[in-house]
Amino acid sequence: MIQFKNISLKYGNRDILKNINVDIKDKRVTGIIGPNGCGKSSLIKCLLKINKNYSGEIFIDGVSLNDLSQKMIAQKIGYVGQETNAIFDFSVYEVVEMGLFSSNTNKSKHEQLVNEALDKVKAFHLVNKNFSLLSGGEKKLVLMARAIISDNPILVLDEPTNHLDIKHQIEILDFLKDTKQTVLLVIHDLSLALQYCDEVYLINETQVVATGKPKDVLSSKNILQAFNVQGEVREDSDKNTYMVIKQKGK
Repeated sequence: MIQFKNISLKYGNRDILKNINVDIKDKRVTGIIGPNGCGKSSLIKCLLKINKNYSGEIFIDGVSLNDLSQKMIAQKIGYVGQETNAIFDFSVYEVVEMGLFSSNTNKSKHEQLVNEALDKVKAFHLVNKNFSLLSGGEKKLVLMARAIISDNPILVLDEPTNHLDIKHQIEILDFLKDTKQTVLLVIHDLSLALQYCDEVYLINETQVVATGKPKDVLSSKNILQAFNVQGEVREDSDKNTYMVIKQKGK
């Protein structure tokens, strides 16, 4: 579905990404993990044409990103970023309805679609509220509804569980795991990445240093090198895997 080929990006003289190669497979959940400042969000912004001064090539369904208009990209990708602030005073209904701007959906169906999208993320009770007055977690749920309303084949999410309590984290990630869409997410929580991602890419110091199934990528060696902490994947009596992290030297 999505291919990043030899993507490099600089801010001034500083390397942000160097020769990044990532393949996002159809109808799977792919995670991008790594320490703060390693370039995870910058890579996503290249896909969305927010960062345009990169070298290399990006393909969506085999078509170069350079040949796709912003509207065509919006018809393929539903996006939720880290930021939840709003400059203008919109209602929740209006924010979610914005997700239909690139579709040809009849206006008469908008109310039904908005309500359904909010219901899917357990946020229908917010429909008539002022978006700017919501908590950070509530805003995140509303933005998730906006991303899924058009039923785009691809969902791209930058820290989708940020601001959410554990209950809503699990509900959102359960939804993403069960959806038939292709999901690319940047995620900090290694335990959640282990549980919900089919495949992960570990970025460290501007480069992909490991890729594969989460339990293989999240080896003690990789965790130590990337995050400078000690950690390991363990398995309980029911064969469920989980992460154990502790400070280096403790």
